[in-house]
Amino acid sequence: MIERGNNPLSCLGEISIAGWSLVTVVLWLLMFPYLWLGEQVPIIVSDNLDSNVAWYKMLRDQGMIFSGPMEMVKGMVIETPRMSYPSGLNLELLLYFFFPPFLAYALNKFLIGLIAFACMFVFLSHQKPENSTSLTKVLFSLVWATLVFYPHRGISIAALPLIFVLVDQLRFQKLSALHFGIIFVYAGYSMFALAGFFIWVTFSIWSIFWMWRDRKWHVPHIFLLGFWLFCSLVQEYQLLYALFGNHGFESHRKELTFSWGLWTDWTLWGMLKSGDYSGIFHSVVYPLLAGVLLISTAVQKKLKETSLLLLVSLLGILLCCWGISNLGFLDQMGTVISKLNSINLLRFNHLLPFLLFALLGILILQMDFRFKNHLLILLIGLNIFVYQYEWRHWLSRVVPWTEQQVPSFQSYFAVTQFEEIKTYLGEGWKHAVIGHLNFPPAVSAYNGLTCLDGYLQNYDLTHKHAVGKAIAQELNKNEFLSDQFYLWGNKCYLQNATYPDDFTAFKWRVHQPIQDLDFDFTTLKNDLKVDYLLSSVLVEVPELVLLHYFQNELSAWDLYLYQIK
Repeated sequence: MIERGNNPLSCLGEISIAGWSLVTVVLWLLMFPYLWLGEQVPIIVSDNLDSNVAWYKMLRDQGMIFSGPMEMVKGMVIETPRMSYPSGLNLELLLYFFFPPFLAYALNKFLIGLIAFACMFVFLSHQKPENSTSLTKVLFSLVWATLVFYPHRGISIAALPLIFVLVDQLRFQKLSALHFGIIFVYAGYSMFALAGFFIWVTFSIWSIFWMWRDRKWHVPHIFLLGFWLFCSLVQEYQLLYALFGNHGFESHRKELTFSWGLWTDWTLWGMLKSGDYSGIFHSVVYPLLAGVLLISTAVQKKLKETSLLLLVSLLGILLCCWGISNLGFLDQMGTVISKLNSINLLRFNHLLPFLLFALLGILILQMDFRFKNHLLILLIGLNIFVYQYEWRHWLSRVVPWTEQQVPSFQSYFAVTQFEEIKTYLGEGWKHAVIGHLNFPPAVSAYNGLTCLDGYLQNYDLTHKHAVGKAIAQELNKNEFLSDQFYLWGNKCYLQNATYPDDFTAFKWRVHQPIQDLDFDFTTLKNDLKVDYLLSSVLVEVPELVLLHYFQNELSAWDLYLYQIK
């Protein structure tokens, strides 16, 4: 059972100086690639450098972080209302207000790791495990802290161990200012639309279960859940205005459907083994280890109440997500409330990492095993040196255990190369509209250019249709590209069937020239007002004139600048 103390954070005082020294060393190791390499550190591209980081840089440069929902932000898809981007009240975006982009990104990663450690230690300390020491709790908390958390979820998942303790404590005690303070910070440093709403619903279900089990109303639960919801909605005011405001803006998400691709045919094992789409990436070792310990503990009849709740919730969410994915339930929300047609119910899987690791933590602490701490140290090393993207690809430069070569923060955004491009274009670069071929618009937007295309969670449906008209013949050549553009649409890219959805055409990769490009170039030039096309692959079609070829040793790209005849 969970302890009934008034301050859930008081157990952090139990950590010795040696324990805090260990925490410092591990977090230093976690961040060492940033400290040593600076902007030359390799950083994950997908759903990261190609989107959020560029968004935040655009908002910062244009002074739009705190702007009103309908003020226009230039950059991706030419321009789109401020409500298309995350709220300025989110603590991650606030880091980009106070610090340069790279430093803000690194600080966000550090804060997530530090908070994850503290929250898991609080959770484990409130379980009163029989065979554990403070060192074991510190080590397992560091296992949790060194997992690969998706940076743009904030602490949505990282802080869940503490939120669980907080809510469960309220079965036995009154609300305090500390409870409200923790929820206020959590709501401000998490993404409610991507993860927080589904987490809030799950905790509400748990609270109802606890009230039913205890045969009484838990008024503190109701107040805290209400305060949590209120803070989250205030933080997401841009999204709320986009959904329910009277603004005449019709989002491309109106046509979004989950009946294809990434959201269909999920398997139970696939959801559990690595956490890929749940905001965390981890080794397959963890669910296997949890399974072995769970069987052993069940045989010994030592499963505790909290362990049972976590296990039942884990299995329940797995089965629900499997059913939603495989039985065609994903698009049903829009039939109930049309404004909510793009809600992805599979995001309940954001609870899975917490449920898995909280259960594993309790089982490991119960385990009477001589080399338990050695195992945890090994797992921390696995997390840092193998699964942390920065370490894995930095080490592969020295010991090439993988043929994959990835860009650094500096080389991906290619600031020096883009200064050359701006110089070539002259003063007109500030007003030119650029389209991109096999090259991410995020890079141009990061460097201040105006892009026809972009990767956005919310933009004008009319623009999507206009771009779709220009590239329709290319989309029709590839079913995946067609489904991605018309049924999802977040990537409003100038796709081509020669290299479909290949926007990592780095200069060290070999690409033959594109010789077949069935775009409606008249629409691109006359209707969409495209001034130039920027490509990372040579294009040999009669409709385009090559103006210049840009190379730079600090860039991950060789870029070709074209003009439509």
